[in-house]
Amino acid sequence: MTISSQYRNCQLCPRSCSVDRTAGQTGWCSETSTCRIAAATAHHGEEPCISGAYGSGTIFFCGCSCQCFFCQNFQISLESTGETITADGLLAKARELADSGVHNLNFVTPDHFWPHVKYVCNALRKDGCKVPFICNGSGYHKSEIITEMADFFDIFLPDIKYNTSTLSKQCIDDADYADFAFSALDKMCEKKGFLQPFDTTGRTTAEKGVLVRHLVLPGQIENTFSILRKLRHE
Repeated sequence: MTISSQYRNCQLCPRSCSVDRTAGQTGWCSETSTCRIAAATAHHGEEPCISGAYGSGTIFFCGCSCQCFFCQNFQISLESTGETITADGLLAKARELADSGVHNLNFVTPDHFWPHVKYVCNALRKDGCKVPFICNGSGYHKSEIITEMADFFDIFLPDIKYNTSTLSKQCIDDADYADFAFSALDKMCEKKGFLQPFDTTGRTTAEKGVLVRHLVLPGQIENTFSILRKLRHE
């Protein structure tokens, strides 16, 4: 695979760092253009409509542009613990997962490695891979990147974390998280609609659509209520 120009003046996430990752520079995500992953495995810990009986074929990417200080996966997102992998190596792992009987392929925090992920998704579809592809992200996305992703992903699984500029500034050092997150969510729903089918038992796994997740933060109940009200209203 030829390294995408999207890495050279990187604008893949809302940070818009503009660094040349092909030259070894890193921005907020802490990653160069060399793809790195922490794990590729059948994951049984997602929502039942995603994991089902046989698991979600999940690939965890190192680094993260959101950088929440409380991240439960901090070894991956903040400390970037993992291994380097070529685009074709990533394709091989994804193909092996898809062929293992998992219900879907689940790309976790893929934004900053989107050129690699796009290559994998495109190659797998050309090979006849039928399982749904999932973008599993922090909600901190550019809507224009979501437009491009929607041509490859069947399901969007975003977090919606913060609905106040004060809280998002405190947690990720960006007061504009909510603007980016809800704009991206609008685009996801426009492109894919709500999750279908939505079976909370997990007997029938999802094939297409959007499922929002939210983490209730200690002492921030109004943040949660305001997010729920906004989701319901919009």
